[in-house]
Amino acid sequence: MGIEPYPAVLLPSGAGSIKKTGDQIVFNYKKLFALDNKGEWTKIDPSRLLYPIPVQYLPNLTSNNFGFDVDSPRVKSKTFRFLKMFHLTSERPKSEEDIREAKKWLKEKLISQHLNPSRIKFASYTQIISTRTGAVVENNIKNEKIVSLDE
Repeated sequence: MGIEPYPAVLLPSGAGSIKKTGDQIVFNYKKLFALDNKGEWTKIDPSRLLYPIPVQYLPNLTSNNFGFDVDSPRVKSKTFRFLKMFHLTSERPKSEEDIREAKKWLKEKLISQHLNPSRIKFASYTQIISTRTGAVVENNIKNEKIVSLDE
């Protein structure tokens, strides 16, 4: 356990930490993409995708790609194991019905944005930012995963 500063500031998106090495911070994030009517990958508007769910929940939902990844890093994290120990979370296996329902929901959300509902792409990025200048030093794609939403 680390030391918590007092008074602590808790932002609306929740608590979290960012890794700092020297004069740089490392920030990991995901973007979601779908095919547009020209067949090109375009960024999905997360607010419209999740509505009425608050957009602040996107990192949690994408941590295991909306439940499509059964062996996600989130399940292996110390925090997850700690919460599981106190029955505050679970790694209940997804049933075929759960997966069908999630795919149907995502397809409807993509159609509402006039995007092709057949596939969704989860792209993980790592961004390194200088704490002295605030400039982005590096921005790399760590991983891309395309999930078919067709049943």
